[in-house]
Parts: sequence; structure tokens; C-alpha cells
Amino acid sequence: MNPHEEVPDLSVLRPSPRAFPYNPSYCRETIVFLDFDGVLHPEERRSGESRVFDEADRIEALLDDYPEVSIVLATSWQMLCGFARLQTVFRADYRERVIGGTDQLHPESYSSGRGLLAQRWMASHAPGKRWISLDDDLRAFEYRDQNLLWCSEGIYGEQADKLLRAWLETNSTDIQHFIASRLPDDPSEWTVRDAVAAAPESGGWVNISRVPGGLLELHAPDGPDRNVWALKQWQDVLQRWCSGRDRSV
Repeated sequence: MNPHEEVPDLSVLRPSPRAFPYNPSYCRETIVFLDFDGVLHPEERRSGESRVFDEADRIEALLDDYPEVSIVLATSWQMLCGFARLQTVFRADYRERVIGGTDQLHPESYSSGRGLLAQRWMASHAPGKRWISLDDDLRAFEYRDQNLLWCSEGIYGEQADKLLRAWLETNSTDIQHFIASRLPDDPSEWTVRDAVAAAPESGGWVNISRVPGGLLELHAPDGPDRNVWALKQWQDVLQRWCSGRDRSV
């Protein structure tokens, strides 16, 4: 089955919805830019498997709890389906919360520059409002100051959901700084996933200006060696990740 061609209501492709607890909360008005592949379902599915949108019900539970949150589509599915049809990924009560898509801006490019597409959409449609991208592809976010919550497990699962909810209930506009502020004081306790999530630009290679000042003041020597120390801490973590020795963390 090709879901892009044969199914007018895409929600019929979803698995049976799970029951999530209802926890009504409050946050600032926030736009969530939502990728599909690697977020709502794994990027690589088993051969012959047609089920998709596994985590759409988790997103719906988020919308239930935070009425100030709206969704903007940021997925390559926009090149194959119209906006109204893509809204049907969600059940009828949630479709009006999907307010737009980045197909209005450079629809040919979803493999890189998705952070810039989000920034441009915000400048055109919601200037000054808070926003965040849910995406599994670090390579699509090549520039600094792009608000990415990296779905590092290839799915918007429980861990990413808890982190997003915690951020929503703050006044923060920078998810990377928020993640970095939650790292343990001792750099030896940093996990690869958290380190890369705190500084995902350029595919995970870190600009040391993103290291919170408090960590530098606690652990780094005074003087010009401070930046050398910080860079080494990040590089050690990232090198372990790139070599495959720490992919389980």
C-alpha cells in the first residue's frame, strides 16, 4: 500500500490509539515544527510494513494538555500530499491545531536547512512567538540559534516528550540552553545524547560558546586555557559517539 496515493484519510494508517493521562497545563503560546519520518514513526521501517504515525497519539496528548501549542508541518511528506490531507494524520478534533506547513517556503529542500525554513515561517506568520522543531536529523539544522529538540532515538518517545513538556512550562525560548542547564555539574557524567542535544549545530560538532558559563566557572582553569578545556570536554564525548563506543547512552 502506498499511503500517499491510496488513502484519503491518513489517520486510518495509525495503530490503535493509546490512553495517555490527561494533565492540563499552561505554557506560553508555542509553535511546534513537526517532522514525520524519524519522529512520528521510525525512519526505516521493516520491509512490507505499512503502519505509520505511531507517535501521533502522543502528540495529540501534548495538544490536549497544552492548548497554547500549535503544529506546523516540517516534513518531506508535503512534497507528496496536500496540506488538508496531511492534517488527517491527526484525528478530527486535532486537525485545526495544525495551522500550516513549511511547503510554502522552498518545498524542494527538506534534507537541509529545515531550521532556516522554520525561522522564515515564523518571521512571515508568527513574528515574536516561541517555537521549537521536533526532528531526528541533525544535518538539517546547520546553523546556530535554531531551536531543535533532537529525537535522538529516531522517534518522539517518552524521553523527548518529557523534555519538551518540561521546556514548555518554562519561559525559555532556547531549548539547547535549557538542555545544557540540566546537564550534571561534573562533565564526566554527561551522556553523549545529552551533549549532542545541547549543541546540535553542524551535525553535532559543538560551538563552545554554547557551553553554559556556570560549568566553565566551576571546572575550567582561568585564562586562555578555559576554552581549550571546554572544547576537550565536548570533543571527548562526541568522539566516543562517532566511534560507536557510546551509542547505547
